[in-house]
Amino acid sequence: MFHTLLNTLLLIATTCLHAASSSDTHVTKFPKVLAIPGLNGWGSSKEYLAKATGARETDIINVSTPHYFPDLGQGHCQRNLDKAIATLSADDKYILIGSSQGSGTALNHKGNSQLLAIVSDSCMASGNSAIGYHVAEKDNLLCSLLFPYLARFKFPLYRPSGMQAIKSIATINPDTLVILLHATRDPGLSYSDALALYYGLRSRGHNNTYLITVDDQKHTGLLNAGGNATRKILMHHNLVPADASADQESGAPIDLRLYQPDYQAFQKHYQRALLVEKIHKYTDIPVTLTMLYTILWFFGITQALGLPL
Repeated sequence: MFHTLLNTLLLIATTCLHAASSSDTHVTKFPKVLAIPGLNGWGSSKEYLAKATGARETDIINVSTPHYFPDLGQGHCQRNLDKAIATLSADDKYILIGSSQGSGTALNHKGNSQLLAIVSDSCMASGNSAIGYHVAEKDNLLCSLLFPYLARFKFPLYRPSGMQAIKSIATINPDTLVILLHATRDPGLSYSDALALYYGLRSRGHNNTYLITVDDQKHTGLLNAGGNATRKILMHHNLVPADASADQESGAPIDLRLYQPDYQAFQKHYQRALLVEKIHKYTDIPVTLTMLYTILWFFGITQALGLPL
């Protein structure tokens, strides 16, 4: 009798351990998190990202940002991102988390079936709007049209008519989760950029796009905002472990409607952003050639070559 009871208990214990092992195997394969920092390097701390998103530190991969010749999310930034993605295995899914310039890099990325989500912390809809806003300290159409060309002395690889997030979102898979975070009084990037991106995505049927607005004067470092809304959304979509945080509040059900406002109200922001890009499409080459010729003239090279003024 005793041996029968003992064998039964051992069988039950073995079955429970096997079930637990099978369950763990099922949930341990979470996406890799590729962290793309801004120009100042902020946004790539594994400790910060793990706490803010619920991802495991072992799943976080830092993407280097160009310290020389940054191009605001275009070719140079994309090559750095491609190098990080190349380290993943064929069955690795991944999430992109970009801060400031890094958000432009993330949204410009030509994803594939492995890309599950994009998180944009302080959104950059385009380098042109970023430069114009930085100069005028407010949304200014004229500054967004003129100063990107002068900024090429600082960002020589940047092309005003090149790859821009506000255009690239048209190629993002509608099933991809997108979380946009922005402060209303961000001193570095306009809140209008986030609204334009949100409209552009939702109007294309991206039902898994969320906008987390932070009433603050803060640039980047917003992933903890909204009562850990980013982490809750990622958990809701089963992209990070459900027990990722000791904070019991993070496990509470989230009302996703709070972060999906009526996108129709933001149409004007999207149209304005597209207008800037359409104008640069036609002015980039003529203005660039004129600037190059002026530089050559200033140094006397055009005169030496016998070229007209």
